[in-house]
Amino acid sequence: FSRLTAPAAGSGGPMDESPLASIGPPCGGAGTLSGVDRTRLLALSVAAAAVVGVAGGWWLSDRDGPSDRLGSPGADTVPIDGIPVAIDVTGQPLPAVEAETLDGATIALASLADRPLVLNFWFSTCLPCRKEMPDFEEVHQALGGRVRIVGVNPLDSPERAQDFASEVGATYELLRDPDGRVTTALGVARYPTTVFVSTAGTILATKAGELSATELRDRIEELYPS
Repeated sequence: FSRLTAPAAGSGGPMDESPLASIGPPCGGAGTLSGVDRTRLLALSVAAAAVVGVAGGWWLSDRDGPSDRLGSPGADTVPIDGIPVAIDVTGQPLPAVEAETLDGATIALASLADRPLVLNFWFSTCLPCRKEMPDFEEVHQALGGRVRIVGVNPLDSPERAQDFASEVGATYELLRDPDGRVTTALGVARYPTTVFVSTAGTILATKAGELSATELRDRIEELYPS
């Protein structure tokens, strides 16, 4: 903004005015703004909002450290009833990537499909994940001998993942995906996301959003009929 001059109080002489004064009501306007001043006010408001938004977004993403950051931009904007993936992997084999156990050992993703496989992607600060994990545990207790349920965590440290699982009572297998290879290969774009895999290692379906125990059982019965 350019600097304006205005008469000094009681003197009639000019004095420097701050840039913000240039968007105030004009002398003859008695609380109104001219068209030019309205444009300047709008531009300043938009600029201020952008600065606040960027700073606030940085603070929110950085305040808990790297282990709590959501790795996929727009991950919470995908409709829950739509295909919740960046790429549709239905019908494809499990990718040739490795995950990690909480002890730090590597394990090939394809090796998990020794029976019908349910991969559930979660992290500890995801509220829907917290809500559904007891339901997954319920189904694991009922069908664990028939269907393999594995939680995959791309964000948390091994200690945090294990502590959180203990908090919610989850005893099924937990793996980590610290470099994001599994998450990226399966096109996960929302948390939680559940991927259903056949014993042949073929991806049968992907579902975004929270699943109740009943919904999970129904999906298992549909995809893996006895």
